[in-house]
Amino acid sequence: MYTQQLKEGDDYSKLNKTIGIHILNFTSITDTDKYHNVFNLHEKDTGRKYFSDIELHTIELNKFAKGAKEDISDIVEKVKNALDMWLAFLTRHDLLNKDNLPKELDNKDLKKALTVLEIINFTKEEREEYEDRLKWLRIETNTLKKAEARGEARRNIEIAKNLLLDNVDINTIMRATGLIIEEIEKLKTEIEDLKK
Repeated sequence: MYTQQLKEGDDYSKLNKTIGIHILNFTSITDTDKYHNVFNLHEKDTGRKYFSDIELHTIELNKFAKGAKEDISDIVEKVKNALDMWLAFLTRHDLLNKDNLPKELDNKDLKKALTVLEIINFTKEEREEYEDRLKWLRIETNTLKKAEARGEARRNIEIAKNLLLDNVDINTIMRATGLIIEEIEKLKTEIEDLKK
């Protein structure tokens, strides 16, 4: 995967940094309590770093949640950065309410993730109700857009009529209203018929 970034004949210096992320629900690294570890390739005997643009991150969820009781404050205490916020979500989303998040977790993307999780867990009836509501909202939005377009079209017709009454040339009316020449000619004929 790393070298697939290259096209035939490309130089290796064009490779982008590659990061592998392993989110584990078990302890993999037993000699540390750190839940986020970063590994690089190095030479076995000298320890010389090799391919500094390849990293492997391991995130052990059970170490992050270790010691936390059934209270949101225990998890919130552990949140020091964006990674911690997402680990709080992954380990204890059952304690999080998108409408009442502590300030350490008050983030629009986290709220969106909680909403998605909520939808995923809907019963069949709740999902159908949700889909019906979305369908209704889309129809309503589409209806409003069509009504706005009709209103704008009427406004442009009125502007064109007024400009025709003021003897403004057709090209200027087309630029001002967005109407095509045939529409303006038709309006001009209607106005002339009314004058008869």
